[in-house]
Amino acid sequence: MGSTRRRFLKFGLGGVILLAVPGVGLGLRPSVLVEPAAPLRTFNQRQFSVLAAVAETMCPGAPGLPSGVELGVAEALDHLYSRMDPSTGKDIGAILDLLENALAGALLDGRVRTFTACSAEQRREVLDAWRTSAISVRRAIFKALRGFVMAAYWGDRRTWDFIGYGGMPDYTKVPSPMPFDAYIASLEAAKTTEQPAEETP
Repeated sequence: MGSTRRRFLKFGLGGVILLAVPGVGLGLRPSVLVEPAAPLRTFNQRQFSVLAAVAETMCPGAPGLPSGVELGVAEALDHLYSRMDPSTGKDIGAILDLLENALAGALLDGRVRTFTACSAEQRREVLDAWRTSAISVRRAIFKALRGFVMAAYWGDRRTWDFIGYGGMPDYTKVPSPMPFDAYIASLEAAKTTEQPAEETP
């Protein structure tokens, strides 16, 4: 949390406002919690619920294309960040708490509900407000959220047919190149062989 605070504070007054409200605002409006499909390793249930709502909003799905919730994007990210430095998960958790915060929403956007309590259309409006915000830290947070949610979503094989992606080529039958040292030695040997023999006087 300390590293997250230091990062936010670099953005000036806007960052200070955002940091001041999470602990207070979370108690003003209830969150709509969802049950994860597997035990959580990185986030608490509130943070996970926010992440699931973000994934559902950014990746709503389409005919023939599963939604972010159906693909378990939030669960996948919870597992992914559990394998990284713990501070990374704490930073992401702080971002999710901030997005969920009703008081922050009221101060910055006139939103009096938590993010998870908003309708799908309201969530899209909230995220668009963060994307286009005059406060650079909000734009940076949106970019980060979109980046790792989309990476988890389109990295899932179940989305590939929709975009016509057949996956990585099969390189299992391609011969491996010789070790670099052996390759250099073979070049040197070839040079020696190609040198013309010296003429005897």
